[in-house]
Amino acid sequence: MGNNPITSRPFLTRRQLRAKQASDSQPNPKSNDANSDSHSETPSSSSSFWPALASRCTILVGLLLLQSLSGSIMEHYAGLLQSHVAVMFFLTTIVGAGGNVGNQSAVAVIRGLATGEIHAGNRLKLVLREAVAGVVIAAVAAGFKIARILILSPSTAFNDVTAIVVALAAVVCLSSTIGTLLPLALDAVGVDPAHAGPTIQVVMDILGVLITCAVSESIFAVEAITVESQLSAAKEL
Repeated sequence: MGNNPITSRPFLTRRQLRAKQASDSQPNPKSNDANSDSHSETPSSSSSFWPALASRCTILVGLLLLQSLSGSIMEHYAGLLQSHVAVMFFLTTIVGAGGNVGNQSAVAVIRGLATGEIHAGNRLKLVLREAVAGVVIAAVAAGFKIARILILSPSTAFNDVTAIVVALAAVVCLSSTIGTLLPLALDAVGVDPAHAGPTIQVVMDILGVLITCAVSESIFAVEAITVESQLSAAKEL
């Protein structure tokens, strides 16, 4: 016959029972130390908040200084932008498209580095794939921009449309590759790849303005040479 679990327990006197209850009610110092250590290591503690804030402010100030270059570029091409107002109107669209595409690529790479999907063995393949994707996205964006101008701004001059579309395609194609390379480069030198997100926006802001103005200047120069040659030929006749 089995033992009764109740009657088989050892009998405690009233004094022993009170002593046992008192010992059970006392806090465990080890558990308190563990809890205090866990609270001291939380991300919200002041010891980790201020260094992180200082790092973010430093990066932000550096990016603001770098972004001021776009204003200098626009000042250099002020005459071109004043004589071709359509290019100036679409400049923000071109720059914004470059930043968006570059940020998409950067976010995908940052996520891949965090999960381990991107490693030394497939980085080159990733860069080539994003370069091809940039060409496809550039073609789609250029086609959409042409349709948008023809429908909403049909009076835009042909040379302005050409400059806008070519600049947009170049900026989008380049931003996809730069957005892929930037987090990989930061990771290679030991810098947090997450900083590539805001950095790519500033980089493409500068490059977008520079590429748009340089492409427009080249197209308008070719047009001026063509018109001049046509006038010369007409005079000879």
